[in-house]
Amino acid sequence: MPLRPRAGPGRRALHARVDWPPMRRGLLIVSSALLGILALVAPIAAAVAGATNPSPAGHAADTALTPVHVRPATGGPRSAFAVSLRIPTTTGTSGQYRRTDSLTVTGPRRTGCVWRAAMGLPAGAAGSTVRVRLVPGRLGGHWCAGRFQGVVTESQSVICGPNPARACPLVMIASQTIGRFRFRVRG
Repeated sequence: MPLRPRAGPGRRALHARVDWPPMRRGLLIVSSALLGILALVAPIAAAVAGATNPSPAGHAADTALTPVHVRPATGGPRSAFAVSLRIPTTTGTSGQYRRTDSLTVTGPRRTGCVWRAAMGLPAGAAGSTVRVRLVPGRLGGHWCAGRFQGVVTESQSVICGPNPARACPLVMIASQTIGRFRFRVRG
């Protein structure tokens, strides 16, 4: 940056000229972009910190899982299992954020039968009941015999438009388990 000495006897103060060299202009643009990213990420980080900070009793605040119901609890290889739960937080798109719930089921791994299934849950308001049916015919055949365990997880991510006004961070918050369930398939 070109500097000019101020006029006057014994004065050594320097004044900066307004025209910035290209190197400094680039740093200014990069630092502005970083501040924009920080403005987007800060609310997400605060939400994660609030969800994972321990409570005064010493237990994590999110240890209470949402009850998940399965009907029937025991079925045959061609049985459809209905899974239902009340979702604890609103899912779907809100502003720049997307929150989704998904379900994964695993059982005894064998060839020729369905031992694993995964699907997204429909979006809904906090406290609303979400229901899905696990139909083995739609998943590729019939269930393997044995015990199946399921987990419902919640994921959050930032949505970036096609032409973002600010730098868009590719951030995804770690998935959080919100419920567990199980069922049994008779052989």
